[in-house]
Parts: sequence; C-alpha cells; structure tokens
Amino acid sequence: MDAPSTRRTVVRQFIIGTVASWMGGLWRCDTLLATEAAGIKDNATLSVKLSQFPALAFAGGSVRLNVGLGHPVAINRGPANAFYAVNTCCAHLGCTVNAFDAGLNKMRCGCHGSLYNIDGSLAGGPATRGLDRYTAVFDGADTVMVSLPSATYGARDIVVQNTTPTGRRIKLTFHPAIFTTYEVQYRASLTDAPQVIGFSTTPTGAATQISYRNTDFDPDAPSPLVPLYVDVTGPHGFFSIALVVSEY
Repeated sequence: MDAPSTRRTVVRQFIIGTVASWMGGLWRCDTLLATEAAGIKDNATLSVKLSQFPALAFAGGSVRLNVGLGHPVAINRGPANAFYAVNTCCAHLGCTVNAFDAGLNKMRCGCHGSLYNIDGSLAGGPATRGLDRYTAVFDGADTVMVSLPSATYGARDIVVQNTTPTGRRIKLTFHPAIFTTYEVQYRASLTDAPQVIGFSTTPTGAATQISYRNTDFDPDAPSPLVPLYVDVTGPHGFFSIALVVSEY
C-alpha cells in the first residue's frame, strides 16, 4: 500500500478506546468507545461531515478516507440520499480500489481492472466477489455515521508518573496503524467537547507535540507499541487518543 496523500486532514472525532481519568486525587481507567479485554470487539463509529467534502454534495460523489484499516474506506453517494461505505481492498489480490467514478459508473481497481458498483457489489472480474461493506446512516442533514467493527482498539497500559515533586503525568500506550495520524484530546468531563493538547514521546520531554504519525512501513512486522506522555494540569478530567481521519 502506498503512503496516502496529504491533500487535506479532516474529521477529528474518531475516538479510540480507553481514557485515563482522575477525580479528587483518585485515578482510574474508563472505557469510552471500546473494550480493552482481549478478544472483545465493539464497533467504532466514523462521523463524516458532508460540508467538509465537496465531492459528497451530489449523487455520484465519492471520497476515500484513511482510518487506519490498511486500506482506505470509500464513502459513495448514490441517488435519493443513499450513502455506501466500502473497504477499498480489492477482493482479487488486495490492491487499493479507486474512488467511485461517476463517468464510468463504477469503482475500478488500477492493478488488474476489477470493477465494482457504487455499493461495492461486484461488476466485473477478475475479482470473484464484492468489496467489504460497512453500515452507513445519513442523518438527513450533514452527517453520515459509518460503523467500523474492525477499527476498534483501546489505549493500553495507562499509568501515572510523577515527573516533579508537584507535577503529574500520564502515559498512554497504543498500537498505531501504518501511515495514520493521531492526536491526544482532553475534556474536563465526558459531556464537554474535546480539546487537542500537546504530548511528549519521552517520559520527561516537553509536552509540546500535537500529532503522532506512524510511517514505519513493514507489512510483515506487528504494529509498534507507542507511549505518549501528557501532563495533568487540572483537578479532574479525561484524556483520550483520537485518530485524525485524512482524505486518501
């Protein structure tokens, strides 16, 4: 898989897994959108704002989004406000399928020419089946919610570290996907809008880094276990790791 383009970075509400929280000096780990226990999978939800993607303003429009699944997810708009979300991993030999082409009225794999309809169903070989599909629900206004079961995972090994006699720092450890960008978000309560905050990749470094991107491409190696360190500044609150969805 080639590295995705950096034409635009959008949609910062794809929250991953576990948050670290504290209240009155007591620390605990709470599950936000995923279950940490081994072998348990919950659906992650991708929120796509049509106003951020001009291509989705009309029927026949299509975008591909990098959400850390190895291949981008294509969001295709059909007639009568129908939306389809499909994994672009070609069912033939695993190449990345192009976005839906309204002129061709198909999605086409550039490697060997397999063709797929707007909903991901097979239109022509050499592939012998359609693309994997995800549930996509349109709210009738500006948002398409896409359920991504295989994208769920939790931050792991959340610990508290005292870096100074009066300071507090937590470590969030997680497995980043290849060519995918992440940020750390903070909220004073779970009902507040998240705010992007700085972090460090070392235990005592200044927490000034805003995003982390995994560019270590080795398809045969497991995803690395990466620690991110954030400082605690308030009496209570929540930290979480968010995947920054980007157009591919």
